[in-house]
Amino acid sequence: MRNMGTSPVAIWRGLRLSEHILTGMVLTVLLNREETQRRAGRQFPTVIQWWHRRLCKILGIELEITGDMTDGQALLVANHVSWIDIPIIGAVTNTTFLSKSEVRKWPLIGWLAGSAGTLFISRGNGATSELAVKMSQTISGKERPVLVFPEGTTTDGTEVKRFFPRLFSVATDAGIPVQPIAIRYTCEGHLDTRAAYIDDDSFPVHLAQTLKRKPSHKVQITFCEPIQPDGQSRKELAEITRERIVEALEAA
Repeated sequence: MRNMGTSPVAIWRGLRLSEHILTGMVLTVLLNREETQRRAGRQFPTVIQWWHRRLCKILGIELEITGDMTDGQALLVANHVSWIDIPIIGAVTNTTFLSKSEVRKWPLIGWLAGSAGTLFISRGNGATSELAVKMSQTISGKERPVLVFPEGTTTDGTEVKRFFPRLFSVATDAGIPVQPIAIRYTCEGHLDTRAAYIDDDSFPVHLAQTLKRKPSHKVQITFCEPIQPDGQSRKELAEITRERIVEALEAA
């Protein structure tokens, strides 16, 4: 954040971001209390969505939405460009995220993510089957979709890498529809590769750059038509879903 002080916009957004994170901490503590949780009922997901939506506004991100999210149970699948993908999707959907287990250990962020209901995936024998059960229970029991980034990494937005089929087992085993979501970052109408968080990027540096961005920074979110897993294998379903996302990105 070396150059952050030279930008009044970055300073103002940074102060608002600090206040917003503090607000999230306070809300998490209050809503996680058993008594308050009973009174809140179904409002907790609404609060989480509000928090994501406000974060996007603080970061100066304008959302442009195409298509509609399916009602009821679904496995949401999106291409992955940046850590910003999470508040973006969280701002427009009431969903549960799937994240790598390392995130659970991150200071503050891991605690907030776990309190918001994030599912964590770990490596090792039996991890995939156990995860599929948790995802299925979340989708069926809470009637909330689960969102995954099956590329397993981020890109600069110019490509969509191969999808790992194992994350699609919850759809093929339980017959749950898959809805592809295409995420495209733009600046002044053109693809914006600077928004990507890839390779050896430093989170503090990337955050500082994001805080300094102009208001012309937009994100296009395209909800594609849901895909019914009618007898397809995990690999086939992964390939079809990836093709839908690529088509949507090219159309955008």
